[in-house]
Amino acid sequence: MDRSLSFLAFFFLSVPEILSGLLLVWLAAGDAVVPIAGMRSLDYDLFGPLTRLGDVARHLVLPPSSWDSSARGPHADRCARTCLTSCGWTTSHARAKGLPESAVIVRHALRNALNPLITLFGFTLGSLVSGSFIVETIFGWPGLGSITIEALGSQDQYPRHGSVLLASTVLIAGNLVADLLLAAADPRIRHE
Repeated sequence: MDRSLSFLAFFFLSVPEILSGLLLVWLAAGDAVVPIAGMRSLDYDLFGPLTRLGDVARHLVLPPSSWDSSARGPHADRCARTCLTSCGWTTSHARAKGLPESAVIVRHALRNALNPLITLFGFTLGSLVSGSFIVETIFGWPGLGSITIEALGSQDQYPRHGSVLLASTVLIAGNLVADLLLAAADPRIRHE
């Protein structure tokens, strides 16, 4: 099982985000269940509130799948696997004390694996903005990515500066959230 999941993680790590997006569009093109482009249907305004929510949810299936399948999900999987397999001393010490396997995994293995995953989460929040450029372009979603690409094409400096400022702010906020979560999760990191 471990080798199969590792193979899948390495496979998806090697697929660029633009290729995974195009493959998902190609796979969903023959299926009428999941729309391949846009944020909502053309007759969106005619729907009731719950139908509108369902319509946006159907349009929201492919973009996050493309964004997550290319690097974020497999990278977190590889990081978690490495952290869980490298905490051998603490888990063997806990097993020697006679703790049940569930307590060994929850109290010792997951606690040691949590810090790198929280740090990776902070970088992932920052990469949301950079990943949105490709996903918005492929799936026709309105957002910061399409505005920035349009500003680059027309050489409009204010939207370009604004997108760089927003991307920097999201990266800094992601690192701040990760630092706060690390301080909450690990008492050794807390500042006096």
